[in-house]
Amino acid sequence: MILSILALSMLAIGFISVILVYEVLGHPQGPENKKRVLLIHRIFGYLFIAIFIFEFIIMLLRLKAPNELSPQSAIHAAVALLVAGLLIIKLSVVRRYKKFVPNLFWIGSIIFVLAIVFVVLTAAPRISAAFAGPELIKSERGMGTKPVAPSMDNLPPKLLLVEGKFIRLCGQCHPISKALHLLPEKKSKDEWVKIVVAMKAKTGMISDQDSQEISDFLAQFSAK
Repeated sequence: MILSILALSMLAIGFISVILVYEVLGHPQGPENKKRVLLIHRIFGYLFIAIFIFEFIIMLLRLKAPNELSPQSAIHAAVALLVAGLLIIKLSVVRRYKKFVPNLFWIGSIIFVLAIVFVVLTAAPRISAAFAGPELIKSERGMGTKPVAPSMDNLPPKLLLVEGKFIRLCGQCHPISKALHLLPEKKSKDEWVKIVVAMKAKTGMISDQDSQEISDFLAQFSAK
């Protein structure tokens, strides 16, 4: 959730930065103190870059091998690389290649549009998963013409608690349906332990107890 908040904050900062430069360059009259507005624009611009670099590093740390990327992850990575490249170009123009300064307006606008795509791919799945209730499993199980997982109705109270924990923790980074689609593969408990432990190491959000309980929970429906 913290990464989602940072991503949305980055988008808000980028929006303000773009609006400020639009006021200076595009409005017939413009603000009274253009130098101060441009200074605020630069401050917000550097804040945008700082947050983006942090999000970009987190993305690289979580990135799987290129041949294992899902289509959404591949688009996410491609957009991030485009934004990174355009930011490098913009900073190069500001610092060294000043003859190209008139083009900064368009470069900044393109960066902001790409940032919207980046944030949608980053924040939207996490936010929807974080606020989804325990009924998410049942609703996702009903998608399509054939069930994606065995029935989870009438679970014992303890397993119902673990189900909520599974949705809350695993849903932070990817749709719950991704895990549910693996259930019919009949993975063993040891295989689920390896998967959950890998997610634990990658995110740092899952405790040892959570890891064990989630592994046991998933193995209930796909035990070999």
